[in-house]
Amino acid sequence: MLFPSKEFDKKIIYSIVIEGRRVVSRTSLKIKINPQHWDSTRKRLTSKDPDHKEINLQLKKKEEEFHQSLNINVNSPNVMETCFLEFMKEDLRKSIEDSSMRFSTAKKYMTIQNCLEKVVSEKFKQKKLTFSMLTEIDNIRDITLGVQNSLRGAGELTKNSLVVKNYISVFRSYVQKWNRTIGSSSPINTTFFLNFTQKNQLKKLATYLSREEIELLKNFVPVEKRKRCYNSQILAKNIFLFQYFCAGIRIIDALTLTNKNFNDEMVFVNVRKTSDIISTPISMDMMNTIIPYYPSLYEEVIEEIKICDISFDVTSLSQFFRIDHFDFMSLNYKGFIELLNRIKVEDQEFNFQLKEIKKTIENELIKLFFRKLSSLSEQFIFPTLQYEDFKESLENRRYFNEKEEYLIHKARCRHNSALIRVSNSLGLKHIITGHSPRHTISNHLSQSDFSDDEIRQVLGHSDVKTTKIYLRERIGVSPTMKIMKRFNETHSNN
Repeated sequence: MLFPSKEFDKKIIYSIVIEGRRVVSRTSLKIKINPQHWDSTRKRLTSKDPDHKEINLQLKKKEEEFHQSLNINVNSPNVMETCFLEFMKEDLRKSIEDSSMRFSTAKKYMTIQNCLEKVVSEKFKQKKLTFSMLTEIDNIRDITLGVQNSLRGAGELTKNSLVVKNYISVFRSYVQKWNRTIGSSSPINTTFFLNFTQKNQLKKLATYLSREEIELLKNFVPVEKRKRCYNSQILAKNIFLFQYFCAGIRIIDALTLTNKNFNDEMVFVNVRKTSDIISTPISMDMMNTIIPYYPSLYEEVIEEIKICDISFDVTSLSQFFRIDHFDFMSLNYKGFIELLNRIKVEDQEFNFQLKEIKKTIENELIKLFFRKLSSLSEQFIFPTLQYEDFKESLENRRYFNEKEEYLIHKARCRHNSALIRVSNSLGLKHIITGHSPRHTISNHLSQSDFSDDEIRQVLGHSDVKTTKIYLRERIGVSPTMKIMKRFNETHSNN
C-alpha cells in the first residue's frame, strides 16, 4: 500500500503483512511514485509511469517471495477449488483495515459481493463459487443474467444494463487479481466476462445551466417563509456557484475545502477522487459566494482598503481629479463605490477609466480578503460540515472512515434537496444537482472554443474520452464542428 512521503506529490510503496486485525510487519520498499499512476485494485503501477515495468516486476517478485514463505503451492489442484466469494470478502476486509481503499468504494463492492452471493445461491443452489467454475463460459452467462434479474434493494425494478456492466466489471477485476497472485499458475480467461452485458448504454448526464441561468442563480433570493429553509437554499446556491467559478470542482471537494487552501492569488484543491491537486485563480465571483459566512472579516477588509495605498498608473490618477469632492487620502473601498453610484458620467472614456480603477481596487480587496481568511484557524469554508469531525483524517491525509463518509453523504443529501427547491423556484426545466457545476463549466468552456484537451485539464480528467462524454453526448460538440466553423469563416472572408 501507499504511505505519504516528504514530497507532497509522491508516495512510498510499503509491503504490509496482516494477520486478522494485527499488522505483523510493515516494510518500506523505498520506491517513490506518483499516486495518480497507482492502480489500487491491481496493486500495480499503470503504464503512465515511465518506470512501471521495472517497478511492477519488483512487486511481483516480492509477492512470490511472500507466497513461498507461507509454503503455498500454487500448482496444487486444490487452489482452483478456492471459493471466489470468500477470496473477495477477505480482500475487502484487508482493504478496509489497511486503508488502501476508500470506505465508500469498499461499501459499494460489498453490495456487489452480497448480490453475487444471492445469484450463486439461486443459480447454482449452493453457497460456494469456486474458481474452477469460472473457467466455464455458461457459468459466467448465468451469473450475468442473475445479476441483471436481481432486485435493486426493496424495489421491484431490475438493474439497468449500465449497473450490470459495473457489477460484472468489479467481479472480473477480482478474478484478475486472483490471476496475479495465487492463481498465477493457472490463470482464468476473463476476456469474455463482459460478453453478456449490453453495450453502448448511455449514462444519464447531470443537468447543466446556460449562462443566462447562471445569472438568474446569482441573483436568486428565496422566499423567506422558514429561516431554516431560506438559509439552506442560500447555502446551496453559494456552494453551486463556488464550484462553477472554481473550475467545476466536485461537491465533496467543495464541502471539505478549508480556508488554508487559499492564498492571495489562488486556491489549491485536493481532489479526493484522484488524489491530485489543482489550482485555480481567486476572483470576485468566488469571494461573493463566501462573504455571507465571514461578514465581519469582509467589513474589516473594506474598511482597511484605502485608495491612497493602492498603486495606480498615471492615466488612472489623472481621472481622480475630475471627480468633485474627492478626498483621495481618506476614501476606502466602500466610500469609493458610494461615490461611483452618485456620479453620472456621459463621457465614455471617463466611464471606462473609472471601471478600470474599480477593477484595480477590487483586485486588492480580493487579495486582502483571502489573505486574512487563510490566517484564521483551520475550518471548512462552508458551514455544511464541522472541521473537527474530519480533522484527524485530513491532517494524516487518510481516506475518510465510515463515520466521515456518512456525514458527507448526509450533507450531500441536504445540499441536493435544497437545490431541488432552488430549481423549482427558478422555474428550471430540469433539477440541478451537486454535479451540475462540472457539466455547466465544461459546456461553457466548449462554447467559448476551448479545446477538449484544455477542458480535460480544467476538470482534472485523466482521459479526454471522459471529457467528451460531458460534451459530445449532450450537445453534439466535436472537433469537426469547430474546425469547419473556423474554415467557413476564413473562406467567406477571402
